[in-house]
Amino acid sequence: MERDLTRLQAVFEKAKRGEPLTVGFIGGSITQGCHSSKPEYSYAYRVYEWLQQKFPDADLTYVNAGIGGTTSHFGAARVKEDLLTYEPDLVFLDFSVNDDATDFFAETYEGVVRQILLSEKAAALVPVYHIYYQNGMNAERVHAKICRHYELPVVSMRPIYQKLLDGELEMNEITTDGLHPNDYGHKLVADLIIEKLEVYMAEAEENRKKDVCGENMTAASEKITAPLTENRYEHAGRYNNQNCQPQMEKFEKDQRIPLGITDCFAKGWTAKENDARITFSAECTELAVQYRRSLKKAPKAKVILDGVETELVLDGTFDETWGDQLALTPVLTHGQKMEHTITLILQDCENAEADFMVVSFLLSR
Repeated sequence: MERDLTRLQAVFEKAKRGEPLTVGFIGGSITQGCHSSKPEYSYAYRVYEWLQQKFPDADLTYVNAGIGGTTSHFGAARVKEDLLTYEPDLVFLDFSVNDDATDFFAETYEGVVRQILLSEKAAALVPVYHIYYQNGMNAERVHAKICRHYELPVVSMRPIYQKLLDGELEMNEITTDGLHPNDYGHKLVADLIIEKLEVYMAEAEENRKKDVCGENMTAASEKITAPLTENRYEHAGRYNNQNCQPQMEKFEKDQRIPLGITDCFAKGWTAKENDARITFSAECTELAVQYRRSLKKAPKAKVILDGVETELVLDGTFDETWGDQLALTPVLTHGQKMEHTITLILQDCENAEADFMVVSFLLSR
């Protein structure tokens, strides 16, 4: 696979000169650090610590924008606010176990990739392919098409999976659920990323004729290739009660202040009465609803798009046991660019124990 190490070389050179650098991570629960006994034992923080040790004179800043249970669909809508506002120089990207291996997620993933590559700092991007250790499944097949297109240096966790197949590792050594690494599992993930970074660093040294340093990293962003997909998610955003005012009947604005980006169930709108409704309008080609699915019995919502009732019914009740789910349902995909209107109308509110919560509306122009 061809890989362009120009941006990574620029990061290494800045680090050697002792300049300030921001290292960012965005992805799902593994990136967030789920199942590590403390945040410092997560693979993300271990990689950050290695960079600190490798470049002791550099002024490094760590930003972790991992949110459990989220896909690149949500990632495309939040990457600017949750990560790029910190102007990262180096970004590690992970959505391979939450995305499905479909064309839809190839397109949403490309939306995240392009926003990072076109960011103000022209960030160096290193995608990471995590994996389900019990069966080897992930979205690497479709994500890899995007990464090859942009000649990105990547790190796959398949070598760890292969060690499981070969009997060099036991499942219970690295994970308790077949997916989320424990402390040792996070160390193995970090070690594999570090090993690849060492390889890329050596390759970059050999390619010093591509001497692109911090001063002209922005110029590198102008070389970005044309999109591989229809690329409807490069200009994505999310709308909650902080930046929009939908029409509401029997819905109320949620007033709780979130504790951080992983405190997802805030800044939305709630209701628990039959026929309560909320209507949102915007010019877009893609439109989705993000809502809470509760462990307690909650209402359902039927979906009206541009005045026509759809077959979609959003169920506010979650039948799992691990916690409330931040659900995301596409309502309009590859639509005509025009003003579209979505209305949610509550039903089945009898005996509801929890409110139906609309967390946000996601769209792309």
